[in-house]
Amino acid sequence: MAVFIKIRNKFGLLISVVIFLALGLFVVQAAFNSNSSLLKGHSNNLGSVDGEAISAQDFNAELDKETDNYKQQNPKTNIDDQTTFSLRDQAWNTIVNNAINEREYDALGITLSDAEYKDMFQGNDPNPMVRQQFTDKQTGMFNPQSVANYIYNLNNAKPKTDDEAKQIETARQQWENFEQYVVQDQLQKKYKDLIKKAVYVPKWQAELAYSDRGDKATISYIVIPYYSVPDTSVKVTDQDLQNYVNANKEKYKQAEEARKIHFVTFSVIPSSDDTAQALKFINSTYSKLESNPNDTDFIRENADNPNDQVYYTKDKITSAKMKDTLFKIPVGSIIRPFFEDDSYKIIKLVDRQSLSDSVKAKHILFATAQDGSDSAKAYRQADSVFQLIKAKKVDFDSMAVKFSADKTSAEKGGDLGWIKQGQTVKPFNKFLFFGGKPGEMKLLKTQFGYHIVQIEEASPANTAVKLAYLSRKLEPSNATDKDIFNKANNFALKNNSDTLFNVAARGQRLQVLEADNLKHNDYNIPNLGVNRDLVKWAYTAKVGEVSPVISADSKYVVATLVSDNPKGVQSLSSIRAVVTTEVTKQKKAAVLIAKLIVPCELNVSLKYLADFTGQPVKKAQSLSMASQYVPGIGADGKLLGSVFGLKQGQLSAPIAGENAIYIVKVDTFEKSQPVADYSMIQQQLSMQLSGAIDYTLTDAIKKAMKVEDERYNFF
Repeated sequence: MAVFIKIRNKFGLLISVVIFLALGLFVVQAAFNSNSSLLKGHSNNLGSVDGEAISAQDFNAELDKETDNYKQQNPKTNIDDQTTFSLRDQAWNTIVNNAINEREYDALGITLSDAEYKDMFQGNDPNPMVRQQFTDKQTGMFNPQSVANYIYNLNNAKPKTDDEAKQIETARQQWENFEQYVVQDQLQKKYKDLIKKAVYVPKWQAELAYSDRGDKATISYIVIPYYSVPDTSVKVTDQDLQNYVNANKEKYKQAEEARKIHFVTFSVIPSSDDTAQALKFINSTYSKLESNPNDTDFIRENADNPNDQVYYTKDKITSAKMKDTLFKIPVGSIIRPFFEDDSYKIIKLVDRQSLSDSVKAKHILFATAQDGSDSAKAYRQADSVFQLIKAKKVDFDSMAVKFSADKTSAEKGGDLGWIKQGQTVKPFNKFLFFGGKPGEMKLLKTQFGYHIVQIEEASPANTAVKLAYLSRKLEPSNATDKDIFNKANNFALKNNSDTLFNVAARGQRLQVLEADNLKHNDYNIPNLGVNRDLVKWAYTAKVGEVSPVISADSKYVVATLVSDNPKGVQSLSSIRAVVTTEVTKQKKAAVLIAKLIVPCELNVSLKYLADFTGQPVKKAQSLSMASQYVPGIGADGKLLGSVFGLKQGQLSAPIAGENAIYIVKVDTFEKSQPVADYSMIQQQLSMQLSGAIDYTLTDAIKKAMKVEDERYNFF
């Protein structure tokens, strides 16, 4: 200690200066960090809508709502990475859509009056979301009073414990969120209805749609496919490709910048040593259990399901291999180790009985405090009511309405509906499935208080088994994981350019996978799955750079950046393959047309051209512009457009279609008969356009506004 004191006294000033400089460097480094906004400002913003910032606080508040709603709808589902990113997208889209819509509502004066607000919650024709939530499941009817009762009870609830207070606060928050969703839905409906009222289809458009559907053509034609021209006979240069891109800029324009990567994976799978260790454990466990099959302590300590009291019918058994066996062997039997679902397993048949799968029951709950201080009082009250019901001096249903602390079932005379085995607490489950019979009633105690329970009905009994599972999952050890990581790391270090990357991948017979068109906020990688880290790396790397090792569930990934495509027209390097295909088709079409142009100009017959090209004459009937489909060929708008531009009996010039050159002769045209009144067609088209508004309006408005999404700086 004395040595440290001398150092502090002698070098204290120097140490202070060093610390000061280090802190200064840290601050400067943070300022230039891509995730910091010390120099950029607006460090709390995730983006903007037409210049109006979206703060992290607002985003997180909306994300909490989306998450709570998801948990409420999926109480037994864990929120994995895929769901997390999906909820973030939902929260972002909700905020952006609301910001866009609010501007439109303000500009058009769209609001909700007090009367409308009340009607959409408590009127006879409420908002669909309200109707769905408050429709009685038994009767299928919506009662506005149930909404009023719910709101009243929520506002006037008086919790007795901290847990009750938390539950009530959560319920109030959920109701507030629900109200907001309903209000937004109602405003959106008014807005869309307003737009729909402006939809108008003129008579000429109805006439055109009618003729497109009704006009029919029968044609004779020959097909000369592009593949009849060898690829080697056409030369495609980079200038040809660039000229095509320049002529089709809109086709290859992208609204966001994107990245393209190639990557290889190194799967982390169990080694032979891992397999040997798993087998050693499971065989040792089996030997101990076989020598003392009734050792319940051993089973309790080693079983996967030590507290599972549920009996399973054959259709509920998860082990496909042992499903039939378990219903034939004697109770107490132990099934030798077997491999299934990536695990070595042992199963002991604990019991087998004939049981009902579900029962219909009702109850009256006399709740007790958590500390049990009022347990005696609750018991006396419960027993008193129990004896009165047994003596048939009072009615069970009326007592449930009057006394039950379970208000949800109390409103229905204590009815719990049909209950599956294992869905209730142990004392309840034991009486319903192993002790009681239909019509029987019992007073029992659980952690919630005292219950008067009556079984009303039971499903037909089926043979069911109670099992104990003992298993060992076959999974990679830490040593195996380390070995695979080192292999991936060596690959990344030795092959630190795209050329070396590709050569090494071929040499090691690694499959090179591709992920194209990755956006800044993407998280799902084609051929890999959820991996945000890989996307973030792609946006910090340079073209040709090779990534460090990136973890991906049960794999390690090494990637190389193939292209970085800015916003706007995509670079030729990123779309070379698809553009080459199109240009090659064009050049092949030019070769074929050059051979056909002279005989076509001589106005020869279709039969002559068939002989000249070596292709048979084919026929197609009942062609229409509306169908966009040619029997025997498929969808080809260029071909159909040319057909309906010809006259009957006329031979076409060579038509460059999607996959071939066509020469067509129109055999017959069947014109649709004009109708006196096109109002019905106008109405149908108006309905189609109105229906499209429900799905396209928000996106159309969004394109007209400047939406900046910078979540990638935070997630």
